[in-house]
Amino acid sequence: MTLLVENVLQQPAALRAAVAHQIGEGRDALNAAARLLTSSKSVVVTGMGASFFAGIGFSYALSSQ
Repeated sequence: MTLLVENVLQQPAALRAAVAHQIGEGRDALNAAARLLTSSKSVVVTGMGASFFAGIGFSYALSSQ
């Protein structure tokens, strides 16, 4: 099995772990980050490669608030 296939197959478990953290022990930090973002006059979103494309959606989500 290639490293790429291995990474793809690990994504569902990684996503479940990330969500569990954000609704569990990481919830306070997530709420604090949300307060910072919503109270800021501007937010700079940067990225390269896949993170650049993820940033486009994030920027759209921020601007629609």
